[in-house]
Amino acid sequence: MLEGTLYLILYKLVDAGYLSTYSKLVGKRRTRKYYHLEEKGKEYLMQMLHEYDEISKGIALILDREEEEA
Repeated sequence: MLEGTLYLILYKLVDAGYLSTYSKLVGKRRTRKYYHLEEKGKEYLMQMLHEYDEISKGIALILDREEEEA
């Protein structure tokens, strides 16, 4: 994954309210950006994990049926 792709995803998550961000000066010139998972983001993560589990279960059922038929 290209670095630019990751930042586009992070910006979208910030815009949606799933992440918050703040910047902190590190050293004399460098600014570092930190991201925090907000409560809304935790809920979204749990929803995505639930959907992933449901899809995985469906795929497993399909694969089990194919093995039984073979």
